[in-house]
Amino acid sequence: MNDASTRNGKRDPSTADPPENQQTGAGGEAVNQPAKKQQAASGGSGTRPPDRGSGKGAGGKGRGSVALAVIALLLALLVAAAAAAGGWWLWERLQLLEAAHGDLEEVRDDYARQAELAELRDGLQSRDERLTGRVDNLAQEHSAHVQSLARVEETVATVRNFYNRASDRMDRIEELAAAHRDEWILAEAGYLFGVARYRTRFHGDVDGALQALKEADRLLEELGAETVEERQDVADAINALLDVRKPDRAAMAGELRTLVQGVDEWSLKEVERRVPPAEMPRQRDAELDTLAGWRDAGLRAWGQFRDAIGSLVVVRRDDAPPRLMAPEESHYLRENLRLQLLTARLALLDGDADVFRDSLAEVDAWMEHYFDSEDADVSAARDTVNRLREQQVRAEMPDLGEILPDRQAPGRDVREDGE
Repeated sequence: MNDASTRNGKRDPSTADPPENQQTGAGGEAVNQPAKKQQAASGGSGTRPPDRGSGKGAGGKGRGSVALAVIALLLALLVAAAAAAGGWWLWERLQLLEAAHGDLEEVRDDYARQAELAELRDGLQSRDERLTGRVDNLAQEHSAHVQSLARVEETVATVRNFYNRASDRMDRIEELAAAHRDEWILAEAGYLFGVARYRTRFHGDVDGALQALKEADRLLEELGAETVEERQDVADAINALLDVRKPDRAAMAGELRTLVQGVDEWSLKEVERRVPPAEMPRQRDAELDTLAGWRDAGLRAWGQFRDAIGSLVVVRRDDAPPRLMAPEESHYLRENLRLQLLTARLALLDGDADVFRDSLAEVDAWMEHYFDSEDADVSAARDTVNRLREQQVRAEMPDLGEILPDRQAPGRDVREDGE
């Protein structure tokens, strides 16, 4: 196939063989058989001259294809222009859509900001309401505090007035005390004399009375030589108290405590004593074959019967002790005895001589009646009880009213001056 007859793999219509010279090959392609034979006969060196008639036909077909090509080109240009215009229009629409989307995003952002602002506004309003409530509460509390402060100020003013009046009265009292100092000292000494008399008369308190008299002597010493006689009376009263022989209550209380601890060791009396069984001599068997044997058996039986009847009879004295107590009764007896001893101890420490002696007398009576006096512990306990009953619970106190002077408080005129 020649290069002039094909362009880009297509046959040129001007060089195409006529239809009568073309044959269809086995592949369906047209083959120019006469031309090939002519070229082979001429040695393949020349070409057939173009036919004029056939050239005119080929030129008309070429012009038609050019027109088609121009039309196709114009159509392509129109399509390209339309595509360009459509692309431009689409690009403009895309730009508008992007602008609209941007505006929509801005609107959405504005809406979100407005929602946040609304939420913030609501929160601020609620906070404002709470703050307003707190401010109102603080205002009420402040008002209450102001009122309380006003009342406190009034109270302080009242107390200040009372203090000023009390200060004035104290100044007046100090003036009166300075003017009547000696009388007040004597009155205080007289009060201490009364305390000493009261402690000795009603409580038997030697130490308390001594303290009161020593304090009175110190006050009288401040007055100098004017109170020599009173101080001499005080010295006599102090000497009388020092001569008092006080009972040793601590030792007596210790002895009572020892008795309380030994109650369970004391033996009770045995009312009925058991006689140990005596061994009876074995008697010979009676001979019952004779009359004498029957008589001896009858005499022995009568003697045994008489001895048995005699052993059943017990002779008692009128002052015999009561029946033997059961174990639970003896327990209560010991507990009651212990309580009596504790009562005596408390009375001793309190200085109540009557209760002390009555309790010990009751203890001694119970021990004599229920306990075995032959037991060494019981005998020692009874001796201790009787010895404690004879001792003095309270010391013999001197009558300080006959020794000490009778001093009174300052007279009515001094009190009237102080009012």
